[in-house]
Amino acid sequence: MISFVNAWLTFAKKYHLTFVIEGISNRQLAKKFAGNPIILQQGFYWGKGTAYFNEE
Repeated sequence: MISFVNAWLTFAKKYHLTFVIEGISNRQLAKKFAGNPIILQQGFYWGKGTAYFNEE
């Protein structure tokens, strides 16, 4: 899966596109892609309310 994501990331960089990663389901995946200015994240992990984040 990482190779697949990296291929699309290379494509996005080449054509100056924003890359949206779907399916972020946990903190580990969120951290892996955090900080990259062309990557936006979307998924179940980000759909949780702030009360969830305060508990961790």
